[in-house]
Amino acid sequence: MTVSAKPAREKCAQAPPTQEFIDLLDEIDPVPGGCIYADKGYSSQLNRHVLQARGLADGIMHKAARNRALSADEKAANRLISSVRAKVERAFGTLKRGYGFFRTRYMGIPKVELEFLLNAMAFNLKKAVLMAGS
Repeated sequence: MTVSAKPAREKCAQAPPTQEFIDLLDEIDPVPGGCIYADKGYSSQLNRHVLQARGLADGIMHKAARNRALSADEKAANRLISSVRAKVERAFGTLKRGYGFFRTRYMGIPKVELEFLLNAMAFNLKKAVLMAGS
């Protein structure tokens, strides 16, 4: 498992989300044929083209623009993407609400990454115990 934390100031000062998305794809090097899910902040023609060029399925939520509502197909695609993303987002919500990860306890990137890994391990162990009991 790999965890990568970035300071908030660094993230805000970085390139726009389009370039950040491409950099993240380069960093994780996904297997062609897979699907990449992302929220509406990464919705752009360039990002969709990059996914297609790399042989990846498009799991980026569609975003309405001023004077252009989402089509019925885009709304249906968003519902499908949301059903997958909800499972992941639920885990992050539990980490924030139940494990106090809405604010880090430590200073420095390595310590924050370790804190996240330990919280994620505790979350997964608790989930495994609950699943084994049912």
